[in-house]
Amino acid sequence: MASADNQLPRNTWIEIEMATLFFRPVCCVLAVVALQGCGSTRYVNSSYSFDKVSSPTVALFPASYDVSPAASDTVFTIVFDDLGIDFELPSRVRSSIEADSILVGLVDRLTSIHEKEQDLNAFFTPAEIEKIIGATEGATFLYVPAEISVKEGLYGILAGRASYRLYDSADGTLIFEDRVTINVTPTGEIRMGGLSSKMKIEFGDNLDVTKYKNARLCLAVLADFGRQSLEETLSEKIPSAIRKAKPTG
Repeated sequence: MASADNQLPRNTWIEIEMATLFFRPVCCVLAVVALQGCGSTRYVNSSYSFDKVSSPTVALFPASYDVSPAASDTVFTIVFDDLGIDFELPSRVRSSIEADSILVGLVDRLTSIHEKEQDLNAFFTPAEIEKIIGATEGATFLYVPAEISVKEGLYGILAGRASYRLYDSADGTLIFEDRVTINVTPTGEIRMGGLSSKMKIEFGDNLDVTKYKNARLCLAVLADFGRQSLEETLSEKIPSAIRKAKPTG
């Protein structure tokens, strides 16, 4: 996990809020398309049920973004800020993780999982799961943004990818996972999947979101897709988690 030491431009908060407000209808379309199997695959654990606590909390793990990690935390915080759940901020979770070198390695493994529809016990021992959960302040659920990438392709088109997984912290059960690919054109137009991702013509490293506005936009839309996927799943599977509350941390 990279160190969190980068800052966004001063106007980013307003910039991202305006962008996600404008593109949220696009994200709704992406979610619908994902359910139809076009460009994204969504899995919901049909056998999962939850009735353990009346006011569950969600720990939003820091995104596995290897460039400008603190800035990516800020983007996710802005996007998730108005979601009606009680959640732990990614920056607080990151602080806990970075204080323990063993935990850093475990979380790097957690955010690098490629296999689909697997509980945590498929990859970690009970002791390791307990240590991962220990990075949170007793959160009921772990929400893990993984495989996050924003890269530049031909003609200045950005290719963005992300996957999201929600786990029950009590036993590591996977509740749902969702994946999405998008493109952002040089003019800021959002496209589902698209030329860059399908033809694999993106190249180089992830873009620094502190320097490139369209990279921030791409990351914000990826985050907003994850936000809406989480909200829809909680509404369906864990309605007690939906309530108007300010983020903790």
